[in-house]
Amino acid sequence: MKMDHMTERAVKQELPELWNLLNATFHADWRDDFESADSALAEALIGYSPPDLSRVHHEVSGLLAGHHTDEHFSRFFDVSGADLWGESELGISGRAFAELLHTLTSGPLDQDRPTVNPAMRGLGTMERPHGPHDSPEGMVD
Repeated sequence: MKMDHMTERAVKQELPELWNLLNATFHADWRDDFESADSALAEALIGYSPPDLSRVHHEVSGLLAGHHTDEHFSRFFDVSGADLWGESELGISGRAFAELLHTLTSGPLDQDRPTVNPAMRGLGTMERPHGPHDSPEGMVD
């Protein structure tokens, strides 16, 4: 994939399994449903069959084999269509997130230990920013 000129459409066409994982997991309301990015990702991956994990793994492997920069990976996740605020929300670089996805999709996840990769613990556990709708001052009567 040419990382310099990518669009969401290109990501969806060239990496459909990864696009689906990212967009199904990090949809517009995921922050309402999960405390952190790692818990959202863990729950999503639990539902994947070994063949599905293998397809995502293969696509992520192809991305990593391209020897792209952190900036390219950050741009990739920005244009993927997923509602994810990159490094500020994940707490790791775009490349590190791709490497984490690569590791997590290398085999089935244990139902009792969904966050099997120690690097995933703490992913995206930063306190989310509060908007005006979250504070009493911003509430409308």
